[in-house]
Amino acid sequence: MVLLAAGYAVPISLLADGSYAATFGWIAATGMLPVGVAVFARMREVPKTKVRRWALVPSVAAVIATFCLGANAPVYQPPVLERDDYVGEWAGDGVRLELGAQGTVTARELPVHDGFDVVDHCSGRGTWKPEGKEANLDHRAGVALTIPDCTGAELSWAVAGTDERPELFVLMGDPDAGHTAVLRKRTE
Repeated sequence: MVLLAAGYAVPISLLADGSYAATFGWIAATGMLPVGVAVFARMREVPKTKVRRWALVPSVAAVIATFCLGANAPVYQPPVLERDDYVGEWAGDGVRLELGAQGTVTARELPVHDGFDVVDHCSGRGTWKPEGKEANLDHRAGVALTIPDCTGAELSWAVAGTDERPELFVLMGDPDAGHTAVLRKRTE
């Protein structure tokens, strides 16, 4: 059991920078406690009622601890980018955007979708402008592209990531199971 706990602890401690890693750790911990009690009891041939009582206490404690720590976790806020922060080359998932300081854009392989499916890609030149200064409940800040040659392409990209590594993203297809294209700014 100690080796199993250590196996969980090492990757969690390495990944514990973000909320996803913390969530993974707490989910793993809450699942590991009752399983550990059951394995221990089975090895000693303990009656089921006693095993249930043993599993109940650590499980309840783990659920309460998970809820308390999760409720106190900070809410994610996407970075706030100024107009100059958008200028540069953004790339990822086969898409490339070059946003110029004068409001020009050169786009390569923008996804074009028909309903829920990506059916084509397009490239072209046009203009861009920032959308919204900060994220609110209805809409995230990002960039809006105007590219005459790319009718039906994804032309509105929202901000995500962190202050150190901002990202532009777009959700394509079904909101419940679609594909998210993520662009990261290239640094020189």
